[in-house]
Amino acid sequence: MHIGWPETDIMILPGVEITTCLGHFNIFGCTGAPSQLLDIMKEAREEDIWKKMKYSIRECEKNGWLWSINHPFLHIWKWLYYDLPLKHLHLMEIVNNPTCGYAPEANDEAVSFLDYLWKHGYVVFGLGGSDSHNLESERYEGATEPSIPGGAEGYGRYFNSLC
Repeated sequence: MHIGWPETDIMILPGVEITTCLGHFNIFGCTGAPSQLLDIMKEAREEDIWKKMKYSIRECEKNGWLWSINHPFLHIWKWLYYDLPLKHLHLMEIVNNPTCGYAPEANDEAVSFLDYLWKHGYVVFGLGGSDSHNLESERYEGATEPSIPGGAEGYGRYFNSLC
């Protein structure tokens, strides 16, 4: 959980990203650390991780916290919790850091999946995320732009290409 933010005009929501071998998700608007967070980080067995993830999702719903699946189709970090009931899904990252070489293809898959969900009556909101893990001076392989929180350049071009 971040304790400080860069100077920006972008609205910042408090939250946490939970990263596991089976996928990543964000919790937005949390007023404290999810109760299973440290246990999730310590677990190695996929079955145990999944149980704690389900508990965390229920905790989000109980506390009114929003949660999202992050970059569900992005290479090695894609979402692998296949038995998650879709009725529990409210947010999904459909655009993740277009400065990362293989992100545009994964983003296209996420947009198509969101469209599929809408066609079948699910109410799921799409999100765009910086998911920045680099210093401003660093670049992903093949990227011409930095991956920084709120970096808009690559996103604008990506969204324009979707329209």
